[in-house]
Amino acid sequence: MEKRIAVIAIMVICAMCMMKTAFATPSTLIWIPSTDIQANDTGHVGVDMYAAKEGHPLLDYGLTFGTKNFEYGIDYLNTVGGVSGPVRWNAKYMVKDETKSMPRLSVGLYDAGGNTASNIGYILASKTFPLARLTFGYGTGKASVLGDDNNMIFAGLDKSLNDKVWVAVDYQSGKSAFGALSAGVAYNFTKSTSLIVGYDWYNDSSLADTFTTQLDINF
Repeated sequence: MEKRIAVIAIMVICAMCMMKTAFATPSTLIWIPSTDIQANDTGHVGVDMYAAKEGHPLLDYGLTFGTKNFEYGIDYLNTVGGVSGPVRWNAKYMVKDETKSMPRLSVGLYDAGGNTASNIGYILASKTFPLARLTFGYGTGKASVLGDDNNMIFAGLDKSLNDKVWVAVDYQSGKSAFGALSAGVAYNFTKSTSLIVGYDWYNDSSLADTFTTQLDINF
């Protein structure tokens, strides 16, 4: 627990101390969805890796497309031994953009698919303050997959430190496989290519915490 607090404190302090030019954030934070939408008439390739101290890592290969205020995509989950129902779908619609007085509002669905998918629908709001952007929301998924914790709260804090570096901390409630506290840093190699490095602490102590890398390429 002390390690978690220390990491969060470092990320928050960095976010609050550095205030320079922002760049587009990904359509997720580290773990939870964000209110961001893939840019109109653009595509996005993502390769996410989640690795625990023991066992084989999970790889998530994703492809996302943006059109106006809507994005949609497909993911393929891969690990040694295979994943039951590895193809998952996602979609998100930005209901309204942020204004000076009102937050951005987005609704969406992710990890959708066959019998083993969680089908998590959510609503998120975000507001950018002088020190950082705050995201908060609610989601619900399929109880037969997620168990009693199929209703969940989302919360996140993110900030661009300059035109290259972005930091975030986020949280998803519950003790399902999605319940976790995560923190990470992203680096923009170019305007279209970035890499997130982060860590996930799961709320269920029986689940091994994971180190994550997330490569994002826009085209």
